Amino acid sequence: MVKNKTLAHYDFKYNNITDDALERITTQLMSDATHVTQFEIPPRIRNPEVFTNFEKALDANRKAGKKGKKGKKGKKKK
Repeated sequence: MVKNKTLAHYDFKYNNITDDALERITTQLMSDATHVTQFEIPPRIRNPEVFTNFEKALDANRKAGKKGKKGKKGKKKK
């Protein structure tokens, strides 16, 4: 997740992810992988607290979004 900064969507929906792995992913989302905005996980997470922490970290990344120059396009001068 850290090496490829252009990849913002990860799909692990059909993989086996444990609560411990989701905790590690959550710490990465909060510290190094702030570019990730979508992360699909399987619905088999047992600990609801781990899942809510993951959702909070992912929502923080979504809200950060792209901030840039939003200028208006003018007519080209001849």
